[in-house]
Amino acid sequence: MVLVPVVLLGLVVWVLPRPDSALGSEVGPVGYPVQALEYRAGAAATAALTWSDGVAVRAPSWSGLVVSVEVGAGDVLVTGTPVAVVDTVTRIAVATPTPFSRVLAVGDRGGDVVMLRTALRALGFADVGEGNVFDGRLRAGVRALCGRLGCSPTTSVFDPSWVVFLPQETVTVGSVSIDVGTPAPGTGDVILTAAATLASARVATDPDAGTQAPSSGQGYVFSYAALDLPLDADFTIPPGADGSGLAGLAASLTPGTASVDGAIQLADPVQVTSVPATSLVTGASGRVCVYPFDDARAGTGAEPGWPPLPVTVVGGSPGMTYVEPITAGQVLANPAEIGGLAPCS
Repeated sequence: MVLVPVVLLGLVVWVLPRPDSALGSEVGPVGYPVQALEYRAGAAATAALTWSDGVAVRAPSWSGLVVSVEVGAGDVLVTGTPVAVVDTVTRIAVATPTPFSRVLAVGDRGGDVVMLRTALRALGFADVGEGNVFDGRLRAGVRALCGRLGCSPTTSVFDPSWVVFLPQETVTVGSVSIDVGTPAPGTGDVILTAAATLASARVATDPDAGTQAPSSGQGYVFSYAALDLPLDADFTIPPGADGSGLAGLAASLTPGTASVDGAIQLADPVQVTSVPATSLVTGASGRVCVYPFDDARAGTGAEPGWPPLPVTVVGGSPGMTYVEPITAGQVLANPAEIGGLAPCS
């Protein structure tokens, strides 16, 4: 007996060839109950990863001694996170469109005054006024901030050395470049570097493994560890949020990992019928069939013809083949051993 391979998504399904002439044998017909299943298919695949270097976070115009360092590798910086204490003043991270570049006082005007108001609101100081002119309400907010940081609460100016510019809303620390007990770094010196970020992930099957990927990634996921990561049509993993997409994958990896192995699977399972691999035959036309089994005919041989039922193969597992749903309760498990069967055509 020779088996014919049918290559599907990630799986070689073996079916029995059958010429349109009957196969004679003295063996009796054997019925096998079919089973309805949910099936996700699957093809072994590898995600090739590209990482972007982490951004550098630089010192403003500091002077004095680094008294303490408040962050370490793996910490996440957002607006308000303490970075270091220089002399007696705590220096905090603030995400703004551009760094603050001048001391601001009552009467000053400009976009940086608006930016300061926005930053103070993000830090929890709501009553700081409106507009691009530094006024008494903004001064009150600056004094409140200064009191929080450990400088004089009677100050009348905003000092840009209090804040460390973040170029994005969140920064995950990869490494820190300042040490306690050393002089404060110079203006523009790197004080910490963000961890590398996962920029892209492209998923592909191994063409030498005999597996086939779908023509589009739409409707499929890349399954890795306990993650099911959605795929775009071009088989890239989208950025995602809340633990999905690239963000979810990056969280499970060591930065710099070149690739990970997983599988391409259907995002939503499909309904299939599981039948024995031996129950399928192929006719001369290439059509695949099963023979619904009728208990009433079990003792009568091939009469009255055991009509074939064409099926569509969608996958399988060892010894079993999955076909699009059929209504038969049982199929003939040994058609290759039964004579008088109608041809699969």
